[in-house]
Amino acid sequence: MERSRRDLLLGLVFFSGLALLLWATFTLSNISFERKGELTLRFPQASGLRDGDPVLVLGNRFGQVVEVAYDPVAPRPNDGGVSDNPIRVRLRLDRPLGLRSNARIQIKDSSLLGGKMIEIDPGTSAEPFPGDRVFVGQVQVSAIDALGDMVGGQDNKDNFSGILRGLREFVDKINSEKGTIGALARERELHDEVVAAVRLIRSIAQKVDTGEGPIGRLVNDRGLADGLANAVEGIRSIVAKIDEGRGVAGRLVNDEAMAEDLASTLDNVQEVTRGVREGEGTLGVLARDADTAANTRTLVADLASVARKANDPGAGPLGALLGDGDLRRSVQRLLDNVAESTEEIRRGNGLLGRIIYDRDLGERFSRVINIVARAVEDAREAAPIGTFFTVFGGVF
Repeated sequence: MERSRRDLLLGLVFFSGLALLLWATFTLSNISFERKGELTLRFPQASGLRDGDPVLVLGNRFGQVVEVAYDPVAPRPNDGGVSDNPIRVRLRLDRPLGLRSNARIQIKDSSLLGGKMIEIDPGTSAEPFPGDRVFVGQVQVSAIDALGDMVGGQDNKDNFSGILRGLREFVDKINSEKGTIGALARERELHDEVVAAVRLIRSIAQKVDTGEGPIGRLVNDRGLADGLANAVEGIRSIVAKIDEGRGVAGRLVNDEAMAEDLASTLDNVQEVTRGVREGEGTLGVLARDADTAANTRTLVADLASVARKANDPGAGPLGALLGDGDLRRSVQRLLDNVAESTEEIRRGNGLLGRIIYDRDLGERFSRVINIVARAVEDAREAAPIGTFFTVFGGVF
C-alpha cells in the first residue's frame, strides 16, 4: 500500500514536470496552433536585425521576425523601390494586420545596450495599402551611428576640433588670473566680495519675502498690488483715451488744427515776452523804464497805505465806517431808512409819492408851478417901472 502511494506520487511529479516543460517550450518558442498573420518587407539594410527580434505595433508586442535574408532582385519598372532594398524580412504576427496607405515601418534600436526591433505604425488613412505590393521600410539611424556621422566627415571633424579648442581656451582662461572666474578662484578678496554680494541679495530677497519695504509690500500685500494694478489700468485707460483723441490731451495729440493753434498761441506768448523784454507796451515800460517802475511802486505803496487806513477805525471816515461798529450800524440804519422812504415813494405814499405817481395831482402841481413861474416873470418885468415911480415919488 505504501509502495503504490509512493509510485503514484512519483508519477504525478514526473508528468507535472513534463507538462511544465512542454508549456515552457511552446511559450518561449512561440509555437501556436492558431492561424497567425505574416508580412514580408524590404529594407535597404538589416542594421543588425536577426531572427526572433520582436515586432511592435504602436508600442505593443505584435509578433516576431522569422527571417532576415539578402535577396537582391533585378530592377523592373514600377517595382515600388524593391530593387533598391535588397534585404527581405518576413514577420510572423499574432493576428492579421491591416496596413493603410500612410503606414510606416522602421528598424529601430530596442535599447541603448543593443538589440533591434521593428516598429510598425499602421497609419490612419482611409485608403488601404495595396495588397499586390511589397512594403518598403526604413532604418532608423542609431545614436552611435549619428554620433559617428557627426564626427566622421572632414567638415564635422574640423568643427569638432574647433569646439575642443574653444573649450581648451575657456579652461585656460579660467585657470589664468586674467579672466573673471580665474580671478574669483585665485583672489580671496574678490571671492569675499562676491560672497558678501550674494549674502546681501539673499537678505534683500528674505525682506521682500517677509513683506518688508515697498517691494516686499508690493509682493505680499494683495491690496497694494491691486491698487497698483488699478493705477496701471487707469494710466492705460488715459493713454487709450489720448490715443483715441478724447479730451484736451487727446485732441492736442491727434488734432492737427488744435496743435497748430497751440503752437500759434505759444508764438504769440513768445512775441509778447520779447516785446516786454524790449520795452514795448505798458508792461514793457514797466519792466524797462525805471521812472515808470518807481511811480508804479509809489502807487502800489499809496494803495497799500490807503488799505491800511481803511482798516484803521481812527484813520478817517472810511476806516471808521469799516472798523467802527456803531458808525457802521448808524450808516446801515440810514441806508435802511432811505430804502424804506424810497419804497414808500414808489408805492405812492406821501406828498412826494403822490406827486410822482398820482397823475392828477402831478398835473395840478405842474399848473401851480407854471402859475408861480408866470407870476415871478411878471414881477420881474414890472420891477423897473415900480423902481421909477418909487424914485420919482421920492424926488417930489
